Amino acid sequence: VLERTSTEWTPLYTAVQNGHMRVVEQLVNCPKVDIHLATSEGCTALYRAANFGQDEVVRMLLGREDLGVNERTRDGCTPLYIAAHFGYHEVAALLLGSPGIDVNAGPADSTPLYRAAAGGHTQVVKLLLEHADVAVNMPTREGCTALYGYLLAPSRACD
Repeated sequence: VLERTSTEWTPLYTAVQNGHMRVVEQLVNCPKVDIHLATSEGCTALYRAANFGQDEVVRMLLGREDLGVNERTRDGCTPLYIAAHFGYHEVAALLLGSPGIDVNAGPADSTPLYRAAAGGHTQVVKLLLEHADVAVNMPTREGCTALYGYLLAPSRACD
């Protein structure tokens, strides 16, 4: 259960990505398994679950008191940022309900709100806008706000 593949994956990462809840639960409860273990890129089990839209896994992992919801990958992405990027509404909602969540954390050139807006993920944008701490006008490195990102998003029916 502790071995890593050549790509640094552990059994926990694989179970998390594929949504194998029973296996994830057993591994998380195994004293030898470090749920905080990250790859050299900074990917943790929570990040991996958010990255693949595994809402039930995210829910279970968030039940752990010692889990860092704002841990960043090497390029600055957080679980919330990646959920916003892919438009995973339920995952974003779960993360936003976590105590201490940094709703604005992301790479130096983006925020979860900008990423969701630029991806045209309207439901995630609405969730983020409901959060009291969201910085609506926080610009990217290029000076773009979430509104600008939304206007750049692929065309869609009126929301």
